[in-house]
Amino acid sequence: MRNGFSDALSKFDKYSDTWEWNVTTSIGTAKRCDHIVFSPELVCNGAYVANVQASDHKPMMAVFVKR
Repeated sequence: MRNGFSDALSKFDKYSDTWEWNVTTSIGTAKRCDHIVFSPELVCNGAYVANVQASDHKPMMAVFVKR
């Protein structure tokens, strides 16, 4: 990424989809379209996509500490 920014999910959770949409009960689509971007002033200690079906976008969590 530019200017030293990083994506937390690409380091800790490389394969989870962050968005899904069910066209019908038997047909659906999913992909990764959300990111957790952070600056070089922070260190990411972990990140993941929660497997919760509250919305079409799944919740994402990350833990950071200041350098």
